[in-house]
Amino acid sequence: MSNFAAAPTFKLASPHNIQRWTERTKTEAGKPCYDACHIIDGRNKQWFLFQSDLQPFEVVANQSVIVDGKLPASWK
Repeated sequence: MSNFAAAPTFKLASPHNIQRWTERTKTEAGKPCYDACHIIDGRNKQWFLFQSDLQPFEVVANQSVIVDGKLPASWK
C-alpha cells in the first residue's frame, strides 16, 4: 500500500470526552478519579499506545498518536 503511512492506523481519543463516571473511573476511597487511568508508578500503561506496542511497519504512520515522550513526567 503506497500511502500506508499517510494517516495513523490508530485513532487518538480523549477518554475525558466520553463519560465521566464509569467502571474505569471508580477508585478506592480517598484516591483521585484518575488513579485507574493515568500512569502511576508504572500502573495503567496498557491504556496508552507506545512505540513498543507497534510492529515496525506501523511506526511511521502512528508517530502522531504514540505517547512516547509526551506524557507528563509526574506520571513516571
